[in-house]
Amino acid sequence: MLFRKKETQLDRIKYKLEKAMQKDTAFLVFGASSHQYKVDRKLTQKELTQWQVENQVTLPESYAQFLTKVGNGGAGPYYGLYSIGKAASYTASHALHS
Repeated sequence: MLFRKKETQLDRIKYKLEKAMQKDTAFLVFGASSHQYKVDRKLTQKELTQWQVENQVTLPESYAQFLTKVGNGGAGPYYGLYSIGKAASYTASHALHS
């Protein structure tokens, strides 16, 4: 499939996850058995804004869009991506405020 100029990087990510799921149905690629090429539920803009206010950070726009248009964790490299809440729980709070 060729991508048109209007298609975004997020569109390509979704497309590639669909293709990977179709091709690796037995989840043989390292880490695939844990995420099975599925992403977690997307955040609403309200949830994302609330998280940023509570944690006193402004996320990069591209990551914020990923969270609201693709998913909040799940499929990704190796064992997959943590949700924003889980990732933040492993991060010292002062590191979030830099």
